[in-house]
Amino acid sequence: MLFRSQTTILQAERQYNFDLIAAKSPDFRILELGASLARQLGKPLLAIYDDPHGQRDTLHFYPDDRERQFQVLQQADGVLFMSPLTRDRYGEQGLVAPEKTFCLTDSYPLDPCFYSPPSLAAPSDRKSTRLNSSHLVISYAVFCLKK
Repeated sequence: MLFRSQTTILQAERQYNFDLIAAKSPDFRILELGASLARQLGKPLLAIYDDPHGQRDTLHFYPDDRERQFQVLQQADGVLFMSPLTRDRYGEQGLVAPEKTFCLTDSYPLDPCFYSPPSLAAPSDRKSTRLNSSHLVISYAVFCLKK
């Protein structure tokens, strides 16, 4: 699957010349693939973490494959976490610099503006390719975006 994903993305890159590579996954291999493609193509990388890669208890977080995660996170221009707690745990472990982290929680936000539908559709000239699972909810993906 990973080889097919990489081939598809490289073919799409030749056609659209993407501005950004973003990778999202609970499976760390997809994040590594996104990082590899971003490096190969000379594109910025956005790493999206929806679940921590490691073990946790009520007080501590123990990252799996610490060095692998560190390498991907160091390469990323930004890291989007789906949980403030996960973002904090990665920061506390020294795996990511706090200034390049963002949080988009999948919990219910307190601010009512988050419940309003978007007012504008995406511009018609925006190009994107998404390679993801066939589930209704995206469980893993590599996104390539063009303005």
